[in-house]
Amino acid sequence: MLNPTQVIEMRRDPSVDGARSLTRAARQWVRSLPARLRPLSLCSSYARLANRMAAVWEDPEQTEALFDELLI
Repeated sequence: MLNPTQVIEMRRDPSVDGARSLTRAARQWVRSLPARLRPLSLCSSYARLANRMAAVWEDPEQTEALFDELLI
């Protein structure tokens, strides 16, 4: 799981490790979802976002904050 500093760095600089490919945590997160709900297009096109989602998925408040940020 990424720590908050890593998440902020990925948001600022897409060249940071994990911004262009899925992290181990993101791969595990995707596999944990039902097959029909796996965001495969998101993962292949926007790995940085999938990594951020995986990093906060277990924390409802952080997940909601991330979704709010993405919608604004």
